[in-house]
Amino acid sequence: QSTWGHVTYAIMKGAILLRHKQRLASADLNEVNDSLHRIGCVFGEVFGNTKDVTALQKVCEIHDIANAVITAVFQTPRNTSARSQELAFHCLKWFGLDNSTMCRAMFGDDVLVAVLLQIVKEMASGGENADDKAIIARNEAVLRFLNTITRSLSNNHNDIIDLFCDPMIQILSDTSHPHIVAVQCVNWLVILSCNSVIHYKIAHSRSVLIEIAMRNDPSLNSVMALVAVSNICCAPFDADTLTATQETSEHSMDRIMRTYVDVMITAESMKSLCDCLSRTIDGLDYPAGSHRYYTLWMLCMGIANLCRSKMACLMLCSLQISKLLSRATNRKDERTAKYCQFALKRIAQQTEPSHPTTRSRTFEAKATPKFNTSFAKKLQKFRSNSFTLFAKRFRSLDEVRTTHTQPSTHHTHLINDIFSRLRFI
Repeated sequence: QSTWGHVTYAIMKGAILLRHKQRLASADLNEVNDSLHRIGCVFGEVFGNTKDVTALQKVCEIHDIANAVITAVFQTPRNTSARSQELAFHCLKWFGLDNSTMCRAMFGDDVLVAVLLQIVKEMASGGENADDKAIIARNEAVLRFLNTITRSLSNNHNDIIDLFCDPMIQILSDTSHPHIVAVQCVNWLVILSCNSVIHYKIAHSRSVLIEIAMRNDPSLNSVMALVAVSNICCAPFDADTLTATQETSEHSMDRIMRTYVDVMITAESMKSLCDCLSRTIDGLDYPAGSHRYYTLWMLCMGIANLCRSKMACLMLCSLQISKLLSRATNRKDERTAKYCQFALKRIAQQTEPSHPTTRSRTFEAKATPKFNTSFAKKLQKFRSNSFTLFAKRFRSLDEVRTTHTQPSTHHTHLINDIFSRLRFI
């Protein structure tokens, strides 16, 4: 009955989608916008249950509806308003959510990519009215759609970076942009930072991400900026030339962590990170009431890389993050469990006190050369022989003085020799 219920629900929603797909060809802009809004609402409701999405895709051609949206908005001059573009990008975002095939098809649409790139470059240059609410809402929808594409197409990250990386960093560098736009830019870099293959191509974004992380502002998504920097810095690339390498030496890793990561670590930022992890494990938004949700395995990946820093380990340990990581491991997600176990291992290594006896012995073995030990033995033997000789020939200095009131030349030389040895000892 449950399966039939999903099918019936999908057929009903599919009929609504097909009806509004036909309305997209209307000459009335209001009707187009209303249809886009209804299509977005349908997908927003359906995505509450994965089974509904699967059933909906079987009874309705999602690709045809996506093509109709692209044609109605981006290929029709009369529908180029900011409101219609906002609604269209929201619909396309729903089409591509958890659907890599749909994302690949949309990223392969030259018209759609050209419009997307044009809008992002306009945001970077500040060419449009940044105070216009319609423009701001459209820009946020554009970046949400770009994040959906980037999340699903990990094999196309090189192409995505070549097109959008520089303008996205320019947007983040310009503090005049609204926070809702900056947050989406940070999310985009976080998604890319989870792909270690292309870290060297986004390494130049570290400086602006560090600035955002050091503000510790929840409205700017400072927690995820900290996660992104930690991921990028732990990648196998040369920090100076920004070129990919096979591996990063332990010495280079320590230098990178001190230079880029330790400067962001404060008691407040670590507390915010733990709060974010706790609410994400419980499936809640962070901050509370923001309706902003995070992917658990991405957050745990950033924490695992952050734990390469001893300073971060000590602070996180004091905040009892081990309990949170243990809770996250119980979610039975392979990637989450892997990163949590790595983080717990690093925390144990960094915070476990060394054995004092072992350390002192090691220090003495390193600090005392072999010839010193040999010299000490010889000196001890020399002292023993000197006192033995003195005891055999003269029981005391008084005996020397009383027995020989006028000592001979031989005795004088012998006594002088003994006293010279005593002074040396």
